[in-house]
Amino acid sequence: MVVTLCTEDQAKFHAGTNVDSTISTAEWTDLINEAEGVICTETKVNWIDIYGSLNSDCKKILQVATACYSANGAIKHNPNGYLDNAEFSTLLNVNTYNFERAMSRLKERPFSDFVRNQTTL
Repeated sequence: MVVTLCTEDQAKFHAGTNVDSTISTAEWTDLINEAEGVICTETKVNWIDIYGSLNSDCKKILQVATACYSANGAIKHNPNGYLDNAEFSTLLNVNTYNFERAMSRLKERPFSDFVRNQTTL
């Protein structure tokens, strides 16, 4: 499958420098596609289909949500590369916070109306 809302490199950035380097491109694609599915389902907007019509601010919010969600999947897949539990836990917590903050914005009624109607907020 194809990834739309973030790149593999963006997800890796959020996973940190000690993320498992043996995770293949296909596995990163699966993690990103999973994140995209969760975001579309929870917001009830098919962001993939309308991505080309979105402004850069909206795309950045989607990128953060997707990258953080998929990064957490990679972190949990193999936490052994991280220096200690504090590094592992901090990355998970920061990514979860950023994902939830982005999702909150994407679910807001004025924001979703703006995206659907392309009117001003």
